[in-house]
Amino acid sequence: MANQRMTAALKAKGYPYRYVYARGTGHTDGRVTRQTLPSALEWLWQGYRIR
Repeated sequence: MANQRMTAALKAKGYPYRYVYARGTGHTDGRVTRQTLPSALEWLWQGYRIR
């Protein structure tokens, strides 16, 4: 529930966010982390340029 409230707050304030929900997993399920981490890092660093 806390994640859903945080998502709603970020959306209401206009912040960019990404919410990934994995049904039937624990708090930090390694399988989900391995599947979602690469794309999450790509999303996080999109538009970043080294100067």
